[in-house]
Amino acid sequence: MKHTRSLFRWVLNLCLVFLMHLVQAQESVVQYLDVGTKNATVLSESYLYPYASMIDATLLGGWNMSPRVQRSGKFTVHVFVNQGFRESGDNLMNIGDKIDKGQLNGITLKDPSQINAATATFKLKSGQGRPVMIYQGNEVATPNGADISALRLPSMSFSIGIPSGTEISAKFTPPMDYPDLGKTLQWGLGVKHSIKNYLALLRNAPYLEAAVMGTYANFRAESTVSYHDQTRQSLVVNGSALSGRFIMGLHFNKADIYGSVGYGSRKSDFTLSGTYEDVPDEGGGVISVSDPVRNAYDFSGMEYEAGIQLRLYFLNLQVGYAFSNYSMVSMGAGISF
Repeated sequence: MKHTRSLFRWVLNLCLVFLMHLVQAQESVVQYLDVGTKNATVLSESYLYPYASMIDATLLGGWNMSPRVQRSGKFTVHVFVNQGFRESGDNLMNIGDKIDKGQLNGITLKDPSQINAATATFKLKSGQGRPVMIYQGNEVATPNGADISALRLPSMSFSIGIPSGTEISAKFTPPMDYPDLGKTLQWGLGVKHSIKNYLALLRNAPYLEAAVMGTYANFRAESTVSYHDQTRQSLVVNGSALSGRFIMGLHFNKADIYGSVGYGSRKSDFTLSGTYEDVPDEGGGVISVSDPVRNAYDFSGMEYEAGIQLRLYFLNLQVGYAFSNYSMVSMGAGISF
C-alpha cells in the first residue's frame, strides 16, 4: 500500500501541471458579466462546454473492467489516470450567430468580421482577432481560453470479490486544495455481477466471460474567481454519472480483452457563486446580484468501451478507450492480493 500511495502522489502531481492552466482559463468566464447576467449565461454556456464535456468523459473511467468477476475475498487496488479529449469542433463559438438568432440582447460587434471567440479549452494565437463586443456603449473583449486538448484526472480504485459472483468497487480522488487549482473531489461506487452461468452459450466456453456492471461517480470542484477585484466569489462545478453496462470478453491466465456497451445518465452544472457588485443592468445602470450564472449540461447517452488488462504476478495493468459525448482513455496500474 505504501508503494501504491507513492505512485498515486506522483501521478497526481503530473496531472496538476495540466489542470492549473485549464483552471486559469475557466476563471476568465467572469469577464462575460460585463454584458449583463442574461447574456453572460448564454456566452458562458458555450465557453465552458468543452471543459464540462471533458470532465464528463473522465467520469467514465477508473473502474476494474475485467469481464471476469474476482473470486470472493480477492482484493485489487488500482491507480488510474483518466484522460478526456477535447473535440476540435468545440474550439470556437460563433458570437455573430448568437446575435443573429436573438440569443444575445443589446450586443453588437466592434468588427463584424470577427465573430469566433475561443472556448475555455482553446487559445487563439497572437494575431488571431478576438471578437470585441459593444454593450451599452462599452467595449468588452472576449476572454481567451487555454490550449488544453485533454483533461487528466487521477483516481484510486478499490475492488473486492464477494459471494454469489459479485464484485463491489469504489474509486476516489482525495480533496485537493491548491492556490491555482481550487478544491477538487471525486468519488464513485460500482457493482459488477457475473452472468456467465445464466447464458448457455457461455457456460461451457472456458475463455468467454460476461458481466453486468452499475456505477455511480460524482465530481466537485471550486475555484476562486474575481470580478473586477471583488472577493468571496467562486466557480463551482458539480458533475455526476450513473451508468449501467454489459461487459463481455476473453479471459486468459495473464490477460483479459474486453468490450462494453451501456447507457449513462450524466449531468453537470457550473455556477458563479457569491455576490457580484456593479454588474451592468438591462436598464443601463448597475446592480448587485448573487449567484448570477448557472449553466446545466446533460450528456446522457450510450457509452462504449474497449480495452485490455494484463496480469504479471501480483501486478495488474489496464488500458481502456471509451466513447460517449467525448472520448476518453483510461490507464491504470495496481496490485491484487
